[in-house]
Amino acid sequence: MLSTMFYMSWETLKNDHEYMLTTIIIGAAGCSFFIKASRQKTNYRYTIYNTNARLVYAQHFSKHAKTFCKIYAFICIFLLLLMGLMSGSLLFLLGPGGIALMAAIRLLNWKVPIKRETSLPWHEYNFVTVDRKRRFIVTHVDDPTLGFEARLPNDELFEEYLAFLHSVLPATAQYTEKKWNESLI
Repeated sequence: MLSTMFYMSWETLKNDHEYMLTTIIIGAAGCSFFIKASRQKTNYRYTIYNTNARLVYAQHFSKHAKTFCKIYAFICIFLLLLMGLMSGSLLFLLGPGGIALMAAIRLLNWKVPIKRETSLPWHEYNFVTVDRKRRFIVTHVDDPTLGFEARLPNDELFEEYLAFLHSVLPATAQYTEKKWNESLI
C-alpha cells in the first residue's frame, strides 16, 4: 500500500526533494512506531504439582498493539475499497486486492493464542539439564528432545525448583550443568 502511494506520487517526488525527504522521514517514523507497537515478549505461567507440571504461555504485546492493529486494518480496508472504486473496476478486489482485504479482516479479528503444555509424570524423567547462567532447568527422558523446559525469573525460585526436583525425581536421575540448547525442544 505504501509502495502504491509512493508510485502514484513519483512525479512529485522526483521534482521536489523536500517533499521526498519529508516522505522518507514520515515513513521511517511510521515504521518505528509499528515496530514498537508490535514488540513481543512471552509470558510464562508454571503450575507445579507433586505428580507433574503445567505450563501456560502466550505472546504479550504492548497495551496499544491491539488498537494499532485495528486502526491499521480499517485504513487498509478503506484504501483498498477506495482504489477499487477509483479505478472503476471492483474486479480489482478479486485478485491481489482481495487477498489484502482478507488479511486486513483477519487482522481485525486478531487474538493472542494461548498455548498449554503438560509434563510427563515426574517418575518418568531420567535426566535434568541445569543452565544456571540463563536460569533454565530442563527435565527430560533418554531423548533430549522430549522434556519439560522451565525458565525461571530469579535465582531464588531457580534454587527452590531445583530442590523440589531433587525430592520428586527418581534417585537415579542424572543432573548435568551445562548451557541448554533451546532448539532441542
